[in-house]
Amino acid sequence: MFKNLKVFSYYLMVFSISVFAEEAKDEAPKQIIPKYKEYYFNQGPDEPQNVVLNSKKDFEESLHPNIRDFVNKRIGRIDLKKQTAVLIAMGTQKSGGFKIVIDKVIELGDTVNIEYHFEAPKPGAPVTLALTTPFHLLIFEKKFNNVELTTSAAAK
Repeated sequence: MFKNLKVFSYYLMVFSISVFAEEAKDEAPKQIIPKYKEYYFNQGPDEPQNVVLNSKKDFEESLHPNIRDFVNKRIGRIDLKKQTAVLIAMGTQKSGGFKIVIDKVIELGDTVNIEYHFEAPKPGAPVTLALTTPFHLLIFEKKFNNVELTTSAAAK
């Protein structure tokens, strides 16, 4: 009798380990690529901002009029019930050559983590001598419940 109990315990343990391994696989982060990513100088907001757009109201109230026009003309309609839109803007910079670099985009279930950093032009680099306002607008085909934006150290 104890012999059969030992075998049953072994099978139960193996089954538990395999079920746990399957669940762990589903939660492993996978890198995703946004549908659309764009630099656009001289048309972003004047102040630095990170905005997650969850509704048409957010779109109208949170975005600078120039960005709304840009989205409507260049990208087309964004379905915020099915998609996630994230704006990362540097604000006004003293010259050209400034940029936003998206380092990593990772999806984990209903959460997307976006790592980015700002870069300034190298000393002595030729740049446009005009005010610029760089930004990125990332549009994901999936609706995420959570968006985490983190700045990372600049790449050297």
